[in-house]
Order: sequence, then structure tokens, then C-alpha cells
Amino acid sequence: MFLSRGAVTWRAYAVLLIPALASCSALLDTDSLTDHGGLGGGSALPTSGGNGTLPLGGSSNGGSASGSGGFSALGGTLNVAGTTGDVAGKGGAAIGGSATVGGTTGDSGSTGGGGKAGSGGSATAGSGGSACQYYRDADGDGFGDNGQPAVCTPTAGYVANHTDCDDGNALVYPKAKEYCDGIDNDCAPATPDKCVSGCRGVLSDHSYMVCEIQLSWPESRAACVAEKMDLVQIDDAKEDARVASLMGSIQIVWVGGTDAALPGTWAWPDTSVFYRNNAPAAGKYTNWYTGEPDNLNTEKCTEFWQDGTWGSYVCDNPEWGYVCERN
Repeated sequence: MFLSRGAVTWRAYAVLLIPALASCSALLDTDSLTDHGGLGGGSALPTSGGNGTLPLGGSSNGGSASGSGGFSALGGTLNVAGTTGDVAGKGGAAIGGSATVGGTTGDSGSTGGGGKAGSGGSATAGSGGSACQYYRDADGDGFGDNGQPAVCTPTAGYVANHTDCDDGNALVYPKAKEYCDGIDNDCAPATPDKCVSGCRGVLSDHSYMVCEIQLSWPESRAACVAEKMDLVQIDDAKEDARVASLMGSIQIVWVGGTDAALPGTWAWPDTSVFYRNNAPAAGKYTNWYTGEPDNLNTEKCTEFWQDGTWGSYVCDNPEWGYVCERN
């Protein structure tokens, strides 16, 4: 009797459970789950902004599905906020929006290089330079002056560099020959003057070379010319005093005056006459010692004494030294 009632009871439960299981089977339809991303791991729901039925294994967070948080209660509803869903591939297709991957890829802009042709933006080759690259070469030594305005096209008197350190002296430029003149000829201050033994270069208003070497007047002048100089020309009392101060312990030196071309007419190396007919030429400075010049037939060159006065002497005889000058 008990077994008969138990059998009846089991059959009754079976009658109730079979329809319920069929309903669950419909909810768990594999094709439907496949279409909508599968259970768990954040698969997307088939709804796009409305209230949809949530399959097993998903919860919602403002429009994207995430299944790692466990199972929701069967029969629960999903209120989607309607915001754009996550990108496909991160938990399924988007909820409440199309599965666009972040929009179209934007261009990064045109590539810039700081300018057209050169660092700094101007259209000139070179670092940040100007298109005007020809520089004034006032002394004609082939090196331009960066301190003067440049021009933009090849022009006479201009060169395509600006490395001169003295554009007023053609003997001064980078890597120039050094002379015995007291000047930095090669634009490298550490390089000393190149002087022969017994000579020294002095820069004092003009460039001078003072030599304590016994040579004749013609030999002394040739030594000056080799240094791009000439025997000193004394045009005023100021320079007379300067030359006397440069002599140091040298008692007598050759200077540039001579009347070899025309007896009685004394001229400097530039041919300017400073003394004729026993008198100074108009506007010219002289400082002959009393009675000088004398022996005009034999003494045709000018010597300079330590006190600043002048005398005449035989040109081929050696003196104690000589002084050269470059204006």
C-alpha cells in the first residue's frame, strides 16, 4: 500500500517536472546561446537598449555584458541603459549599440620636420639658417664677415662663408699664415707669431716688427717685405715717439727714408716726399738731428737713433737693427 502511494506520488512529481524541464531546455537552446556569444565571460545580450531576458551566466553593467561574475537568477530582466557597448572581442558584441571598434582610425596629421628644408623652419639648407648666405668680404681674402648683413644671391664682394675674424685685414682669416706682426693672423689666439730669431712682433696702433739684427738698408727692407711689411714710415711726432719706445736697448735702426731715386729729395717707401731742397716738404714731419742729412753723395738712407732723431748713412753698411711696419 505504501509502495503504491509512493509510485503514485513519484508519477505526480514526474508529471509536474517534465514540462518545467522542457521549458528550461528551450531557454538553454544552444543555437540561441551561440548566436548571442555563449554563456559566461562577458557575452553580449541580444537586446540593444531595451529590457531583455538574461540567459544563465551574465550580469549587466550599463550596457555591456560580463559573465565572470556568476549566474543571474533565472527569469531576471536586464535593464540596459542604452549606452554604447564595449568593442567586440572584449566580452562579445556591444549592448545598446553597434559593434564598432572605436570609430575609424584617424590620421595622425601630416609629418612635420620643423620647416621646409633645414632645422628651424626656413627654406635654406643649413641649421635654422636664412636663405641669404652670401657675406661681405671687405678685405678680399675669401672669407666673409658674419657681422654684416648677408645677401641672398651671388654678388661681387660677397662670399658663401662668414668665418673671418677680421674683415679689415686681408692677412687675417682662418688658418692663415702667421707673421711676426703682433696680430692673430690665423684666427686662433693660441698660435704665436712666427718670428725669426732676433725679431718680435708688436701691435701698437700699427703692426710692427722690431729686429735686433745687423743688416744693410736693402737687406733690412727685403726682410720687411717678406713679412708683408716695409721699413717704417714716420709721419708725425706721435709715431716718432712710438718707434723710439719700441727699440728697447737697440741704439740705431734703419727706417724707410731714402733719396736714392733723386739726390736731395727724400721719400718714404710709398714714394711720398717728406724732405727736399734742405727743407721739409709742405705738411710733412721730419726730425733730423742738427746738420743732417749730410754727405749727400754717399749717405742716402735714413737711420733712426734711440732719442728719436734722424741721420743719413751709407745704405750698404749694416746698422744695429731695423723696424718694419704694416699700416
